[in-house]
Order: sequence, then C-alpha cells, then structure tokens
Amino acid sequence: MRRLFLHLCGANADTAKGGDPEYAWDILYAGRGTARYWEKEHGIRSRRRKEESHAELERETREKSALTQSAQKLATDTAIHALIEHASKADPTLRDRISSAVEARVSVTDQLSQVEQDFADLARVSIARLVGTIT
Repeated sequence: MRRLFLHLCGANADTAKGGDPEYAWDILYAGRGTARYWEKEHGIRSRRRKEESHAELERETREKSALTQSAQKLATDTAIHALIEHASKADPTLRDRISSAVEARVSVTDQLSQVEQDFADLARVSIARLVGTIT
C-alpha cells in the first residue's frame, strides 16, 4: 500500500522523496471520507477515528440540521400543494384568496427597507409555488 501511495503522489518508491504533498493530502482526505462513508453504510463506528475538532463537529451538526430542515420543508410543501390541489376542485377561488392574503400582509411592509422588500419578494414566490401558479 505504501509503494502504491508513493507512486500515486509522484514520489520515488524506494526513497519516498519527490512526492507532491498537496496531492498526498488530497488522496488521504478522499480516502478518509470514503472510509467513513463505508463505515456508515455498514453501521460501523470506526475504532480509528481521531478526535474531531470542535469546528468539524459544529459543521457536521449544522449540515445535519440543514438536511433535516430541507427534508421537512419538502414534505410540508408537498403536502400543502396536494391539499390545495384537492381543495381547489371544490373552491376554484382558493388559490387567489391565499395569494391575496399573502399580498395583503407583504404590502404593508416598509418599502424603504431592503430586508422587507426581499422578504416580500420571497413570500410572493413561495406562495406562488405552493398554490401552483409558478413552478
């Protein structure tokens, strides 16, 4: 394995000299990530894990939280869209009433505030997607 690693990094296999350190780190990092992926795939908690830095643990926590929120948003949006589709068959004005309610709320924002303008624009796009007036 050592000889293969040295060869991949461009080093002399006998002396271990002349290798590219950046390429070596890239290989090691990719290998570590792959090994962790396989461990998770097999439900294994590695015995070879080194202490993870506080920053790495925080990043992992943020990524997991963002993934959870994204999945929840997809599920919620899908359910709401389906309910609006179903209810609109009995009440054809439902989509317009929902959009109007959002428009009434965002139209009272301070138009001088860039944050409030951005909020209003995002709200309009979000409701249009939910009620099915844009894709």
